Amino acid sequence: ISEEGRGVASMGSMLQITRFHNAIGSAAGMRRILLYSRDYMFKRRVFGKYLHEYPLHVQTLCRMDIEARGAMILVSELGKLLGKQECNCASDEELLLLRILNPVLKLYSAKQTIDVVSEGLESFGGLGYMEDAGFASRLRDAQVLPIWEGTTNVLSMDVLRVLMKTHGEALRAFYVSVNQKLNEALSKEETRGHASKILNSMKSIENILRQNPMILEVGARDFAYSLARIYTAALLLEFACSEHADKSDKVTAERWILSQDLCPFLTNFNLNMYSKEAIADDSSIVLDGYQKADNE
Repeated sequence: ISEEGRGVASMGSMLQITRFHNAIGSAAGMRRILLYSRDYMFKRRVFGKYLHEYPLHVQTLCRMDIEARGAMILVSELGKLLGKQECNCASDEELLLLRILNPVLKLYSAKQTIDVVSEGLESFGGLGYMEDAGFASRLRDAQVLPIWEGTTNVLSMDVLRVLMKTHGEALRAFYVSVNQKLNEALSKEETRGHASKILNSMKSIENILRQNPMILEVGARDFAYSLARIYTAALLLEFACSEHADKSDKVTAERWILSQDLCPFLTNFNLNMYSKEAIADDSSIVLDGYQKADNE
């Protein structure tokens, strides 16, 4: 039993591992449902054609696959950092990076899994809903991932706690790592634009925090999502520029970067979603029509 007030600190190493295990389960859950869905599309006929003959169906599975690839490369990167820590060969910057990426990876990959697995069940039609088919349990298994070892909001606040405890050094290590991973992409004409988009997203976070640090609490979830998307983008683009990459790796990186909002923190900041007025509006909407019981 820890000293009073030191409970979370004493569990730190355990939480680091269990959150990593959670993220592995998230990445595996996405890949598993994709394998089922991919096989099924060669067996199910709709309107006289097999599902794989419909570009719309293949496009949907492709979008799911890109999410799964993004989760897997982020899990792999964190595994590398964990291995270095356990071997006592991690640099100070790598240890700081591990501290901030651990909650970010867990919270984001868990949310990805729910969306991907739900879409996967839908790809089977009614069969995906029927209990005896065995697919419905995949969605139930996925739903626990954003709940245990810290819910999305709790882990978003934990990211802020890491920033506070390290006096911002963890975020600085994040910036340094992203820049390093984009060196190769910045040197190539065909990937320079993608790398610049990632860097601009990262710099926008820096600018917001410098001017409006007090909005971090209400914007914590968007902030954590932005870190996850930006770092995953850097990893995917780094690998796409390597000699081991094939065309699918390059397309994956390009679509991850171009087809989504890399920085929802910036988007919602520009929409004034973190202002006092917006916070008051949030409360007004949620509590509309609600009355406390007389005995409360």
